[in-house]
Amino acid sequence: MLCINSTSGNPYFNLAAEEFLLRKSDQDIFMLYINEPSIVVGKHQNALSEINLDFVNRNNIKVARRLSGGGTVFHDFGNLNFCFIQTAKDKNLVNFSKYMRPIINVLKDLGLETVESKHNDILINGLKISGNAEHVFKKRVLHHGTLLFDSKLDKLREALKVSQGCFTDRSVQSRRSKVANIVGFLKHPVSIENFRMKIFNHQLQSRSSAQLYVFSEEDLKEIELLVVEKFSTWDWNFGYSPKYEFRNSTIIQQNKYEVLLNVEKGYIQQASFFKDGKEDAGLRQLSVELVNLRHFPNDIKKCLEFINVMNNKFILSNREIKYLLH
Repeated sequence: MLCINSTSGNPYFNLAAEEFLLRKSDQDIFMLYINEPSIVVGKHQNALSEINLDFVNRNNIKVARRLSGGGTVFHDFGNLNFCFIQTAKDKNLVNFSKYMRPIINVLKDLGLETVESKHNDILINGLKISGNAEHVFKKRVLHHGTLLFDSKLDKLREALKVSQGCFTDRSVQSRRSKVANIVGFLKHPVSIENFRMKIFNHQLQSRSSAQLYVFSEEDLKEIELLVVEKFSTWDWNFGYSPKYEFRNSTIIQQNKYEVLLNVEKGYIQQASFFKDGKEDAGLRQLSVELVNLRHFPNDIKKCLEFINVMNNKFILSNREIKYLLH
């Protein structure tokens, strides 16, 4: 087994490294990494419906999409991420307990009693300290999980507040669980770096074949290419979301205004505005302008600015329209 202690805090790099190791290596892999503040959505989720985009943008929090399914998680410098990649030797490819057990053993050595939940979380006193997900590629299994060690839970909660609009789709919805930091249960203080090394050394020492591995220059080139072409792109992180319908409404001067968008691969396919239940002719031109535009605040803002330059004024202000659209 190759044991990798990633020095990168870039979520796009670390997620790309997981795919690279899954597809390009035939070795068993164990990897640890800590990401800078970021939100990581599951492969089959609608990113916009899972996050508080205004808060995320104000706080420069990256949004990333991983290979595995499951729900959205928050990463920061107080959260440790672990990853196992192995070639399955039998038909039982998905086995969460197998990969969670080494982590649980380290937690036990620290005097912590844990429980594996039916949702593949690790709990302490009924509170979630680790979420886990898996992805299968041919006979290779990628298992990765989070470990909330000393994360900023207030930011986690704020970042994962859902949008005010209503999304209708077939995406996987996140379960909102009560969470806690591991540090709050420790009898003796331990830094996150010491905690990280306890887990890393446990894995190094648990197998006679385990050896330290550092990415080569060639590895880094391929991983960075994946970052540029996939993991840092809007098309992957937002556009990959399933087809959805977006509705939102607001009261302006005692009138109820509504918007209905049909969105596919992140792009608006159809837009309709209604006033008190009837299509609003005053916003019909805007409906036309929005088609083929990305359903994303910056793109909508640019569209409205362009329309204003062309002297097409609407009954609603730009601020009111932007509120309706996200």
